[in-house]
Amino acid sequence: MNDEELGEVLRAVLAAADPVPQAALQAAYESIGWRDPDSQLALLDSDPMLQPAHLRGRPSRLLTFRTGSIVIDLEVSEADGQVRLLGQLDPPQAADVVVQSASGSRDLQADNQGRFAAEGLPDGWMRVLVASGNAEGARVTTEWFRP
Repeated sequence: MNDEELGEVLRAVLAAADPVPQAALQAAYESIGWRDPDSQLALLDSDPMLQPAHLRGRPSRLLTFRTGSIVIDLEVSEADGQVRLLGQLDPPQAADVVVQSASGSRDLQADNQGRFAAEGLPDGWMRVLVASGNAEGARVTTEWFRP
């Protein structure tokens, strides 16, 4: 038995014993369409453990994502399975904003002060894409995060 045959036998055994969930496969296939090689990746810079608590739902999270050119501050809160997202761009600027999740995307607009908001988002992994309205037209994508 060569390495190829051994690999096939092991794949078959593992597929029978512990198959990959269909939802995971679907998310993996869909993620290929979310790639944007021209976009800068904004890395998570701040996620303090001590957060102000709301009366209902989980405490909100204050997240800061950074690139060399822009900072994206987010307040993410969840109640009753729905997510509320408040955002601020620094430097402040009007921009097209997209919130992507496994269940779809939501198009938003940041105003001239760099503020944007979305309510009623599904709970789960998400990321924010910002297409700057400035002369460079830079695109920035946050890392994936959960509320």
